[in-house]
Amino acid sequence: MRITESQLRQLIRKSLLTEAAKRPEDLPSDVGVFASISPSGGSVQYVRPQNKVSPVGGKIFWRSNLGANKPYVIQQTYDTTSGYGPMLYDIALELCGARGLMPDRDEVSAEARSVWNYYMNSRPDVRKVQMDNPSNELTPVTDDNVEQSSAEQDGAVKKWMDSPLSKAYIKDNTSTIDRLKALGKWYTYDEVY
Repeated sequence: MRITESQLRQLIRKSLLTEAAKRPEDLPSDVGVFASISPSGGSVQYVRPQNKVSPVGGKIFWRSNLGANKPYVIQQTYDTTSGYGPMLYDIALELCGARGLMPDRDEVSAEARSVWNYYMNSRPDVRKVQMDNPSNELTPVTDDNVEQSSAEQDGAVKKWMDSPLSKAYIKDNTSTIDRLKALGKWYTYDEVY
């Protein structure tokens, strides 16, 4: 069996992602997670307990800019490549609940695409919901329509609907947050202000 260069790159990214992904137990003793959530969006970041609102690396923002019943969308990520980024994505998914979370609709880095690809192909605990484009290419209804620019620009697939960037992702449990709480490394807005 021959493997293409693209397939090899994907295998390497997947391997690096799974080996590098950190768990709550891997956080340094002086680092926790601060979450700020509202109906319009939220953020999650790594912080030091003595100064809970001062980030120490890694931050994800998401917004509700697709409509009230549609998934939240990642707006920005910062410093999520140190192996701790995937945990922030898991936390964001857990906080978004049944509405789910989608990648940025315009542009996604190669590292972030690897995270979404991992959710699509290797995470049975995360539900994938295929979204349509504004032209109703997949379904006649408009409830599932979202802009698909990032998926259309995904050079790793031939059709935008095959891209991990074309889907919403839903995590039905809060296992990561629960572990952080058990470790005393979870802080919310109400606990800080």
